[in-house]
Amino acid sequence: MRRIFIAAIMMPAALTLAAAALADAAEDVAEADRLSDKGRFEQAIELYSRAIDSGELSGYDLAAAYYSRGLSQGRLRNNEAATSDYHAALDADPTLVSGWSSLCYQRSRNEAQLAEALLACDKALELDPGHGPSYGIRAEIQGMRGNIAEAEKDYAEAIRLAPDNWALYFNRGVLYHRENRREEAERDFSEAYGRAPGWARQHPTAVKMFREYGFAK
Repeated sequence: MRRIFIAAIMMPAALTLAAAALADAAEDVAEADRLSDKGRFEQAIELYSRAIDSGELSGYDLAAAYYSRGLSQGRLRNNEAATSDYHAALDADPTLVSGWSSLCYQRSRNEAQLAEALLACDKALELDPGHGPSYGIRAEIQGMRGNIAEAEKDYAEAIRLAPDNWALYFNRGVLYHRENRREEAERDFSEAYGRAPGWARQHPTAVKMFREYGFAK
């Protein structure tokens, strides 16, 4: 139950190439971004790879291509490949906030790597203290480690930065549910239900929680 929605709400969209990239590689990345948006991740990965292997990209542009390929790998649950791509993105541009945040998320999928995940989130927030996704991911990790007060603090900041993000309320509601704080859980599930798109309300995990708290039949 703990990891269902984090990817859908925390992973930023593919980064846009700067104009300095040469035409062929830039066109490949642009087309790969379109394919990724349509859920055609394997085809997107092929084009990202061609752009990366072309040798035409450097700096931010190369980091963006690796990062975006990592997103597609992650959505195919190719977790090791995604992690490798995020590391490559950060090698190309160590200031890439979304790269650190995504590495945090990817590391958090393995409970043995939670300490490393936290370090990556901390780095993202050091670079950009207003990066809401990193607060949300870090809150999830803190909850997994039993650091409830720290998780609540991070959820509060994430929600302050993104008050219409339904899944932040849902994930915090799950935290409160696990802690048997039902009134607080009910409040957050109410906020989540009111903001959730139709597909999210039908997800098995969401349905279970929403039904238990009386928000769905």
